[in-house]
Amino acid sequence: MVKRLTLFLVLCALVVLTLVGCRERTRIETRDATEITGTSARLNGTLNILGADPNNDVCFWWSVASDPANPGEPAHDTMWTDYQTMTSTGDFSVVISGLVPGTRYAFETFCGERGLTVREDQYGEVKHFTTTQSVETPGATQSIETLDATFISSLFATLNGELHDLGGASSVEVYFQWGESHGSYTHETPKQTMTSPGRFSAQITGPMMIGNTYYFRAKAGATAQGSEKSFYVP
Repeated sequence: MVKRLTLFLVLCALVVLTLVGCRERTRIETRDATEITGTSARLNGTLNILGADPNNDVCFWWSVASDPANPGEPAHDTMWTDYQTMTSTGDFSVVISGLVPGTRYAFETFCGERGLTVREDQYGEVKHFTTTQSVETPGATQSIETLDATFISSLFATLNGELHDLGGASSVEVYFQWGESHGSYTHETPKQTMTSPGRFSAQITGPMMIGNTYYFRAKAGATAQGSEKSFYVP
């Protein structure tokens, strides 16, 4: 009887140790973000254990981080990266862009079959990163100038600008911001890609109020901008 009881206790201990070991090695892990710039970053994760289905869908959610006192919750709408299908364990990553310089972001890995109930072990740890304060561009700083508006009426107006220097980049996106108040721009024109210095323009449409003054400025990339100009609708 004593031998049987001892054997039973040993088996129970082995089962407990096995379960603890499995819990220590989670199915999916979130790794630190890398290649962080002012507007982009690479999110990294590792799939440790395959599911019952040989095709394992992995992705990330990410968001502007919440208050540091509640780091596990996103502060704004959560974005999801496209699913990647993995048939074996290993590392995976994705580059996200369109980020804001000097901003703290939260992200987390996810693994599971789309459309099924999510289990706790399908999420990795929430991690954070902060984008750099300025957008890095090779060579000199981009230079842009706001020119006077032309063809002004209550129905439309043409905004003009000139790109003087691409700052060493092979191409630069230029556009205009405009609005009805000094220093407040509620509208943006579609972005145009320029591969060399020169003038550019964009037509904005109304109706615009007769007798009102509108304000605008030219922009290049994420940081370069011309001085504010205005036009009056006669």
